[in-house]
Amino acid sequence: MVRALCVIGALAIFGVAGCGDKPSKEQCTKLLDHMYKMDVQASGATQVTEAQKKAVDKQIREVKKDLRKKFMNQCMDRTPKKWVECALEAKDRKAIEECKG
Repeated sequence: MVRALCVIGALAIFGVAGCGDKPSKEQCTKLLDHMYKMDVQASGATQVTEAQKKAVDKQIREVKKDLRKKFMNQCMDRTPKKWVECALEAKDRKAIEECKG
């Protein structure tokens, strides 16, 4: 379940394209981590046993590895810096959606 949420989270940014200042690699890395954390929290995975948490963490690392390159390319090349900055401040997915407007 977390894997699907992470994929959805990463893909949400791919639809955002524009011109202007581009975000840095550091900003995009922070955004990817921020989105994963939001997905884990939304899934309730923070309210589990230590063994379950370790399993979730492992799964997240695998997803990050699979998606990181594509996500980073999209983020740094096609996503406005202003949107990334807004998304980094977002507390949930709804707030990220509001960054688009």
